[in-house]
Amino acid sequence: MIATELAVVNATETLFYLTWLLKNVTGDGLREAIRSCGKDYSAAAEGLGETLMDVAGRSYEQAYFRTQPREAAGKCRKVFGDSGLEYPPALAGRGEMLEKLCDLVHDLIYWYLVDL
Repeated sequence: MIATELAVVNATETLFYLTWLLKNVTGDGLREAIRSCGKDYSAAAEGLGETLMDVAGRSYEQAYFRTQPREAAGKCRKVFGDSGLEYPPALAGRGEMLEKLCDLVHDLIYWYLVDL
C-alpha cells in the first residue's frame, strides 16, 4: 500500500527531524518534549511497518485496528501544550500529514474489508 509506505516515510523522517532538533536546542523542558515526541514517532514508524506486514499477509482486520501510528502526532502536540511550549510549525505540518495518511490507510483497509 503506497499510502502506508508514505506514512512510514513521514514518521521516520519526523523522527530524524526530532533527533536533529534535540541536538540543536537548549532548555530541559524543550529537550524533554522532543524526546517524548521521538518515542511516539518511533512507535508510529514501527506500528506502520507492522501494518505493512499485516496487509502483505492479508491480515486486514489486524491492520485495521492499529491506531498507535495516528496517535503519535496528537500525543506530541499535547506534550508541547502541556509543557507550555510552542509547537514547532515544521513538526505540526509533519504531524498533520501523518494523521491524514493514517486516516487514508484506515479508510482503505475498511473499504477493503467491506468488500470481502
